[in-house]
This record gives sequence, structure tokens and C-alpha cells, in this order.
Amino acid sequence: YTVFYFILVLVNRPIGAYGVETDFYSAYVVQAREFLKGVIVIDEYRGPFYQMVLALFTLITSGGGGFYVAGKILNVTCAGLSLLVVWKLMKQISDSSIALLVMIFVSLNLNFARYAFTPGTDMLFFLLYILSIFLLLRCIEDKSTPMQWLFAGLAVAITYLTRYTGISLFVFALIVLIVTIIRSRASSITDFNFSKRAAYFLLPIVIIIGSWS
Repeated sequence: YTVFYFILVLVNRPIGAYGVETDFYSAYVVQAREFLKGVIVIDEYRGPFYQMVLALFTLITSGGGGFYVAGKILNVTCAGLSLLVVWKLMKQISDSSIALLVMIFVSLNLNFARYAFTPGTDMLFFLLYILSIFLLLRCIEDKSTPMQWLFAGLAVAITYLTRYTGISLFVFALIVLIVTIIRSRASSITDFNFSKRAAYFLLPIVIIIGSWS
């Protein structure tokens, strides 16, 4: 799937069209170019993370078409990785067969296919969002470690800085925290330190989002 889309984006659509790519040209490319100069643009409506990743991909693909090609390659890469995370997430919830069916269903979704080769924040945001859910669900496990909570908090923070709609993850994180407390009390886990895990989860959020705010 990923190889097919890599070929597709490299031989098709040499220039962007009207739609989400207008934001790509008018905002994200401009801010990514400034980031390469060492300047982080403060945008009231956009977080900085996508522009940073786009700038890095532009360096990797330098000489191969500039920001637009880098944006397409970035989205295809995120699409492939997101399918892997979808499979891991569903395997964690169900079994391998269901996980495979869900992954195939997502890959055949027309919106997913469209944004897989359309430069913009969609695919990176989707990848980070489902990765955050996957990491948060792993925190519910009885033997979850503080480092798992730390990585979950980090994923939530950078998802929010990719798109502000990522704030919905805080609701999901709260549910996970409540479920974790209930499970720990029901199973009488004596060494469960909720405060420590909550602190590890909030640490990257406070540092990253707090610095941006």
C-alpha cells in the first residue's frame, strides 16, 4: 500500500490543487521555511509541529521538488505508519484477524486514500491521534510503568500541537486515568502509585504545551 502511494505521489499531481493544499502553500510552507531559518512562527490557529516535520522532510528530500514533494512523501509515510498503528491498536483490543480486517477497511476508505497523497496536517494528525489512543490504552494494564505514561503524555502533547482538535484526547486520557484507579483498587494492587503515573503523564504536556502557550 505504502509503496504504491509512494509511486503515485512521485509521478502524479506535480502541483497542488484548490482545497486543503491552499493552506499548505499559504501557511505551512511559509512557516516551515521560517523554521529552517531558526524561527518558529506563532500562529493563533495552527500549532507548530507539522511545520517542523515538513521542514525536516524537505531537508531529507532536498533537490527532489521542494516543500510540495516533501509534503506528499510525509503524508504517504504517515499513512503507512498509521495503518500499522491501527493494526496494533485493534490487535490489542481484539485479535489479529479483526485487526487485519480493520486495517484493510481503513486503507480502502476514500478519505484516507485522498489525504494519503494530499499535503496537509491530516495524515500526521491521524497517525499521532491513534498512536496516543494506543499508548493510553496500554496504560490501563495492571503492570503499566511510569515511562508508559510519560510516552502517552508526550504523544498527546505533540498531537495537540499538530492540530488543536487534539484537545479531545484529554477527555480520553481522563477516562483512562479513572479506569486505571478503579482497576487498581478492584485488583488490590499494593504498589500502584497513581500520583507518580499522573505526574509522568502531565510532565511532557506541561512542558511542551505550556511552552507553546
